[in-house]
Amino acid sequence: MVCTGPVSDASLRAYYDTADVFVSLSRHEGFGVPLVLRYLLETCATVAEAAAVLARLPYHLAHSLTLADLSGEVLTAHLSPDRGVAFRPTPAATNHQDVVEWTEHAAVTRTLEREACILAMLDDQATTPAGFVQAFLAPPLHSTTYSRGFGTLYTAVYNLPERTVDYLWTGARWSHSLRSFQPSTHVEALFEASVA
Repeated sequence: MVCTGPVSDASLRAYYDTADVFVSLSRHEGFGVPLVLRYLLETCATVAEAAAVLARLPYHLAHSLTLADLSGEVLTAHLSPDRGVAFRPTPAATNHQDVVEWTEHAAVTRTLEREACILAMLDDQATTPAGFVQAFLAPPLHSTTYSRGFGTLYTAVYNLPERTVDYLWTGARWSHSLRSFQPSTHVEALFEASVA
């Protein structure tokens, strides 16, 4: 274990790159979203149960989660350390909550464009499940702007009735089943598109 105290950005990256485990503890901050997600997955079977849990937990950063259950219920929860939780019946979330507060970030992440694209596909009766998934592998939903801090790491496709998840990259698929999970490793090289 290494307890460093304050470190430079370069040192922090080096610690992340070489760490086997990362633990973040605080007496005063809320929970990070990975811990929240794990708790929801372990304790909740429905969107309503998850919403009740989310309404009572503290959070240390703003996040948006779109929840779905086997009954077809869908809800997006906007989590915030200073505003509590805002629940919306929208079946999509991008990089903003309700309104854009940081216009420069919204422009870089194309958050409004991506949200509009997702919602338009969901409203279009001609959109097939395969076409919907394929759209996440192309702009505007897919981004390769890694050097600007905003590139798509993967697309996850969940099939709730089948209890499966497929992680997708352009030209690659990594499939898992909760019914017969097999530990495995996948390595993917992420490349930034050249700018002309």
